[in-house]
This record gives sequence, C-alpha cells and structure tokens, in this order.
Amino acid sequence: MGGVRISTLNMTERRDRLAYVDGLFAHMTMLAKLVDQGSLPREDVERFHDQAFLARLFVVIDWDAPGGAAVTLWEYAHDWVSFEPTRLGILMSDGRLRHESEMLFIPTGEATAALAPLISELVRGTTRADLLDLAASTGVDLDDDFISVMLERGVVDDLARPCSAAPRFLATEHDRITWLGENGIVMQSGATTIWCDPLVLPRLRYQADELATAFAAQDAMFIPPPYGPDCEQLTVMDLPVPDAIVLSHEDVDVCDLALLMCVPESTPIVIPHARDKPWQVDLYETIRSVLGDRPIVRLAHGESHRIGDIELKALSWVGEWPTELPLDWNNYVVHGRTGTVVLGHTSALLAAQVDEIATAVGDRGPSALILAYQLYEGSVRYMHGFRESPAHLMHSTRPWPWFLPLEHSFDLNPEWGVGTETLRALRDRCGIKRYHPYGFAGPPWLRFQMPHVHRTNAARRRQTVFDRERELARACGYDVPPLQVGVPFNLG
Repeated sequence: MGGVRISTLNMTERRDRLAYVDGLFAHMTMLAKLVDQGSLPREDVERFHDQAFLARLFVVIDWDAPGGAAVTLWEYAHDWVSFEPTRLGILMSDGRLRHESEMLFIPTGEATAALAPLISELVRGTTRADLLDLAASTGVDLDDDFISVMLERGVVDDLARPCSAAPRFLATEHDRITWLGENGIVMQSGATTIWCDPLVLPRLRYQADELATAFAAQDAMFIPPPYGPDCEQLTVMDLPVPDAIVLSHEDVDVCDLALLMCVPESTPIVIPHARDKPWQVDLYETIRSVLGDRPIVRLAHGESHRIGDIELKALSWVGEWPTELPLDWNNYVVHGRTGTVVLGHTSALLAAQVDEIATAVGDRGPSALILAYQLYEGSVRYMHGFRESPAHLMHSTRPWPWFLPLEHSFDLNPEWGVGTETLRALRDRCGIKRYHPYGFAGPPWLRFQMPHVHRTNAARRRQTVFDRERELARACGYDVPPLQVGVPFNLG
C-alpha cells in the first residue's frame, strides 16, 4: 500500500492514527523552530525524537539545512498506520531479485479487487487471448503490450500447458497433511483439500552470500534431499487447488492477502469471528476491502463448519500480548474421513483447554495428531512479553499499542507453548498419542529477511530444539512422526 507492505496495523482504516501522524509532524516542526530561535536545546528535541512513538521512522530533521532546521514527513507515514484503498498496489514478487524496487509494481488502487481474478488465472495458467477477454469483462485496463512486459520481466512464463499440482497430491484413500513450514498445512481427505495458514513464497534463486544463512546441516532433517540451493520449494502452482482456505488469525505470515488473490475467487475463506475489538483486525472487512466479494465463513469458538469430507471445529486461542486486550483468534481441530489434526498454531495449550480439545477430537484420538509450538516440562510457562519485540515497549506494526492503557504496560506476560502435563492430560482424556512441534520452522526460504518474507524468522526451529521436544513428547507416551516440509504424511 503506497510504498509499504500491508501489516496488521494498516489493514484497517483509522483516521485517529492519521491525526497522530499529522500531529507528530506538526509538533516536531514546532520544536525544531524553537531550537532555531534559541528557545530550546537541540539535545532535548533529539531526546524527544528518540522517545516519541514512531517519530524516528516518520519524521526526519535536517539540522544543517540552509535557513534553519528542515523537518520532513516520510512520504509513506500515512500508509504505515491506516488503510487507504486508493493506495493499494500489487508487487509481483520475484525470487531472483532481492529489492522491491527491482520488482514489477502495479498501482491498482480501488481496482485491486477487479484485478484479483486475473491474478488467479495467471497462477494456474491461461492463454493470452483468454486473459485479455477476462480483463475486458471485468473492466480491467490490460492490453497486449503489458502482457509482453510481464513476459520480458520474467514475472510470467510462456508455458506449453497450464500448471498442475505435483503428482504427490493426487487423491488417495488416506487422510493426509502436508507441512509447508511455519504454521502452513495442506490437509486432504477424499476429494477435499484445504489450506491452513499457508505461507507460500515464490521459488527463490539463492545467491552465494546467502547460502551460509539459508542452509545449515542441523536443519537438513526438515527438508527432503537434496538439501542445498537445488532443494525443492513448493509454490502456489505446485499445490492442489483448495476447496477452502482456513486462517487462524490476522498476522501477515498466515493471512497473506496476496496469496488469497492467487486462488479462485469462489474459494471460501474461513476466519475467526472477530467481535468489536479495535485492537484486532476484522479480517472479514479487510478481505472484502482488498479482494472484493469473496465467500467468507466466520467461526466463533465452539462452532463447526464442513467443507466436503473435512470438518473444522474452532477452539480458543491462548497466550497473546497484551493480556489486557483479549483476542478472538482460533485454534482448530480438523476432521477428515478417518484422520484428525489439532492445529495449535503458536497458541499456548493449557490444562484448562484439555476438555475443549478432547471434546472436539471425540473418539478420533488414536488417529489424531497434535501440531503445536514450544513443548516444555511442566504445566505452564510465560512468554517474554511485547510479542516479537522484547526490546521495545510498543510494536510498530501491530494495533494493540494504540489501545493499551498505560497502566497495563507491564502486566504479567501471557502463557506460552504447551507443557508436558497438558500432553499427558490429553492422552488420558481422549487417547491422542501423536505430537509434532511446528511453527517458526526452518525451510531455507524462510531463513533470512528479504522482500519475499514478511518478517525475520528469529525463532528458528533447529534440530537440537526438535530433538529436545521429541524426547519430552516420547516421555509422555507420544510418537513424534518425522514430518518434512512438502512431503504428505498419512494420518491413518
């Protein structure tokens, strides 16, 4: 949007945040003028510049400018804090490049939703004539010359036939899941396929100075051989077309609006049922604002929804900062025809949730698999606080700092991960005996910061961490299946 990526902060239109930006700029301009007049020490203004929320990002002061200090506002400051449909655009990510300025950017504004069907057609493969006909029917200004530009830039390829899913995804008699890295899961049961929290990037061409960061011997177990620059990386074109996409929450590494644009516009999108809480994103409104009139299913905790041979049950999410501002995010129990998976995402799983999970699993415990994050010995642990930014009081790309009362800035940290006592209680309550640690997992294409990844994957899943959690799970009577990224696993 404008010159910045969409984040949970600017997914929502907020005029009060725009007023903050304008007020901050006006205030910094006034302070700089007082310094020029000799009424205020420059070091006081510098100190304020460092301390005011987002001031260093938004406001630049050139103290040596001719005629006195020059104060300028970053041109994308408004885009950073609030949604504005006229500023929308589509960046064609290119795995060969590393800087967004080198990639093809199309400013689409309020026509973004109309362009979405064309993107979906391009992903699956279409002819030049059919694409031009579709553009004409949807009122999109697309001509033959622009298609040629996309071909010349390598954004699209001229193929002999349309793309199709990898053969491993052909329907079988087994219920299967395929781990995509992070919290991304493809589940297949019979003829039904769903994508859960998919984070799927363009195929990367690794550069020499990236190899040491992207590839480490202790991470090879998570990727099928060969492990190296030529390793397999599934893209949207390789995956089976989903019958639905299931989102657990609003973070951009699970709710990727660009990825949603790549699937047919008839694909249902299942989201948490967000109540009126301005510190969380209303995904229903966001998706419709960007992608237009899509079929959206909102599930509150305890509600179920069936998609073909798959049934979803939405469960509560625990353990997000700040505790003063509760969220309506979802965990899910997903039933296929014979297999079941419990998607714990990066939520805490606590003893108080055992009955809720066990009831949703029902008699499927022996064929169920729990996917969760951070297994530890005991009953409960607490996160460091302040989400991914323990060194900063307020997070710059999340809505909650704008609503947290000052007196709650240092409330107790929320719960984190899953304790062995919870695993044992679930085993005893409903017979679950399979566990796999996922979330923040380490495919090489998520290892380092680049335009293709929404954030640095700081908490990398390493084999040493996996080995420790595997031993803890086994001590609780659980089997830990050897899931690999991109490889279907039979649930039974």
